[in-house]
Amino acid sequence: MFDYNLSLTLTTLLLCILIFWRSLVLRRQLVEKSGLLRIQMYKIEKMSQEIENNVPSGSDEKFQTSLKQATVTTELQKPRSSLVNNRKKIRSPERYSYVQNMLHAGMPKEEIASTLGMSGGEISQILKLTKLCCSSENGKNTSKTLSPA
Repeated sequence: MFDYNLSLTLTTLLLCILIFWRSLVLRRQLVEKSGLLRIQMYKIEKMSQEIENNVPSGSDEKFQTSLKQATVTTELQKPRSSLVNNRKKIRSPERYSYVQNMLHAGMPKEEIASTLGMSGGEISQILKLTKLCCSSENGKNTSKTLSPA
């Protein structure tokens, strides 16, 4: 029985020593963490004072430059589909409309060119562009396709 009480006492003493040692380790960690917390709080206070005083740091100018570059890059990277969708809103030049109307009226290319003061090659180019435009809007087979005379 005596051995049982002694072993219980020794175990209790050992447990108390371990608990005490662990509390010392935790206290040391707490002190370290408190020091880090004080440093961070100091940095936060310093930053808030800079913000209140509107003291620009050098990164402000770099950020503004970067922002301008990003805006330009974004504009340049707009998808082509948005340009194609906006094509319907843009009216063709007045000369092109005259060429189409005269062609529908049955005038030959040479007469259209002399009337509008354009070359025959320019009239042919306008007709090709019109064919491309009409075919892209209406599919492969279109009833609006203009044929050169």
